[in-house]
Amino acid sequence: MIRRLVLLTIFFSIIILFLSESFSEEKKVPIVVDGDKVEFFSDTKEMTAEGNVIISYQDSRLTCDKVRVNTQTKDALAEGNVHLVSKKGEIRGDKVEYNFEKSVGKIINGDIAAEPYYGRGGVIDRVDENEFVVKSGYITTCDLDHPHYKLQAKSIEIYPEDKVVAKDVVFKLGNIPLFYIPKFVQRLDEKRPHVRVVPGKNKDWGYFLLQAWRYDFNQFINGRFHIDYREKKDFAWGFDNNFSSPLLGEGTLRTYYTHERNIKSKHIWDEDRQTQERERYRIQLLQSKEVNTDTSMIFQLNKMSDSEFIEDYFYREYEKDYKPDSYLLLTQAKPYHNLSLLVRKRFNRFFAETERLPELKLDIPALRVGETNFYVENSSSSSILENKGAAPSDLKQKIYRFDSYNELSHQKKVAFIETRPYVGFRESYFSKDLSYEEDIWRNAFYCGIDLSTKFYRMFNVSHDSWLLKFKDLRHIITPTISYNYIRKPNVVSSSLIQYDEVDSVDKKSSVTFGLENKLQTKRNNTSVDLLRLIVDTDYLFKHQLERGSRFSKINSDLEFLPNDWIRIDADSVYDRDIDKFSSVNFDFYFHDTSKEQKWSLGIGKRYERKSSNQLTLGFDFKPNEKIQFRIYERLYPNSGNLIEQEYTIVRDLHCWQMELTYNVHRGEGASILLIFRLKAFPDIGFDWNKEYNRPKSGSQLE
Repeated sequence: MIRRLVLLTIFFSIIILFLSESFSEEKKVPIVVDGDKVEFFSDTKEMTAEGNVIISYQDSRLTCDKVRVNTQTKDALAEGNVHLVSKKGEIRGDKVEYNFEKSVGKIINGDIAAEPYYGRGGVIDRVDENEFVVKSGYITTCDLDHPHYKLQAKSIEIYPEDKVVAKDVVFKLGNIPLFYIPKFVQRLDEKRPHVRVVPGKNKDWGYFLLQAWRYDFNQFINGRFHIDYREKKDFAWGFDNNFSSPLLGEGTLRTYYTHERNIKSKHIWDEDRQTQERERYRIQLLQSKEVNTDTSMIFQLNKMSDSEFIEDYFYREYEKDYKPDSYLLLTQAKPYHNLSLLVRKRFNRFFAETERLPELKLDIPALRVGETNFYVENSSSSSILENKGAAPSDLKQKIYRFDSYNELSHQKKVAFIETRPYVGFRESYFSKDLSYEEDIWRNAFYCGIDLSTKFYRMFNVSHDSWLLKFKDLRHIITPTISYNYIRKPNVVSSSLIQYDEVDSVDKKSSVTFGLENKLQTKRNNTSVDLLRLIVDTDYLFKHQLERGSRFSKINSDLEFLPNDWIRIDADSVYDRDIDKFSSVNFDFYFHDTSKEQKWSLGIGKRYERKSSNQLTLGFDFKPNEKIQFRIYERLYPNSGNLIEQEYTIVRDLHCWQMELTYNVHRGEGASILLIFRLKAFPDIGFDWNKEYNRPKSGSQLE
């Protein structure tokens, strides 16, 4: 028995050894040579071929007039109309020395195509399958034999699907040298160009030329250097420096400076040189870092010379945030709590701000109590707060505040209704109040209940016309009712210094009614919301009002997609106090659904009672692949007077795209803007074009 086991063990060991040797041995791929005349020399293991030569090896294919190949080393010398194609690009040349196995070689008087770049050089070295070096040549994104532009250098490194690196580069338009670039680095995974030049003219700046030059010090530091000239403002410069490192995390340092001269005449040559000058600037630092798996840091610093600087020079930023904060925020996110430390400091005296030096917050989300349907949650904060008035005001209101809110809720489905009754208690400490009385304790009692349910029904109906399209409908109705009550605190909010919503807690008793109506259907085998309407309002009880119980504002929000080429969005606020709409907005968007997307039309209305009533129109039309027209208009609907109108022509120039924009703004004059975009890298950091904002796409259902 033992002998049989030994023999079986030896037998299976030999089989396993044989199989392992067989599988570990690399499968040798033969090199295939074909041509009008092919010869093989057995002593040297070489093949020669002439006339219509085709060589295939793995994913590489080479064609030429004649070739000599070593079938063992895979070295080849090809001559005459050589064309080498691989996954990483194409090479053409008069003479090529190439090793198919190592994917390395040298091309004499060659051309290279590695999307989106094309190049030509006296010598092209293929260092490996992921790197080409073009010597004494140029690169371009223009695929013509005589490109419209090129970047010429002694040595250019091309890393397909990664980046292009070159030093001592001369930018040429045709054969005319325009400017010199010390170092050029363009990553292929992003679409921003190395150089951005925007000329133009408007009322406030006169003629202007805006430039951004990209730099890449290394893999951790890169950015853009700005040098701009505005006829009526003079020169301005700055940089946007991006950094990324394990120590500092990721971030951007932005600066911009100008010794501004305000010229009031039409042109600079008409003005007396004794104009008033002033220094204007901005410094901005944005930084984020993952300290560990559950802790993160965000730091933001904004320093400006004056309150109008961002509006004057970076209007798009101004529209998003006219008063950017400066703060440090540390956040720790654990499964059962969130802990944050906020330090907020004012750096611009011309803005009024609330400083938090610091504020520590602890949030415990709803935690289930054992196996019951009860849940507890807590939100607590400890803050040193100070209100500072905008200069020249010397207002300073500084206190210490502790606040804690605790809530107990019960979640259960009763019949078909989801219920959530809750009780809460808030206790707050203030070191002083408005009258400077010290050590104030305030407590407030909360209670309420949330009720919600869903009803739905299926309808086996279909309709397909140019205006309305659906196949089967599911109607979902979701009513919600919430009652919220806050007992009158022992300290009224009017006696406290106001910093945020914690200080404004006051007596409240209201019911919120909400109703969501949704129609769902299928288009192109995808579920979408055909119609979604949400209406909600609050009913305020009389003991907190002078005029008795009543409904407050009625809010509505509508999304409607009647067909693939139509979308309608609308929202409104109806004020019951005045029995009139205080706000109405709507957007109609129509577009071509074909692959060419030849046209789109957008119509929008913005109405705010006693402040704004405007109608916007945007129209895009592309009659062919070379030309596109864009129109944007903004007007007062009652009088029909135009506030702003803008007309743009976009012309395809093969490797470039030219945009010519004419803008007229009532009260501000006219502007002309000319932009050349490199099609391979179209994203430009500074863009003054205005377009009708397309509403968000339809809701998708999982």
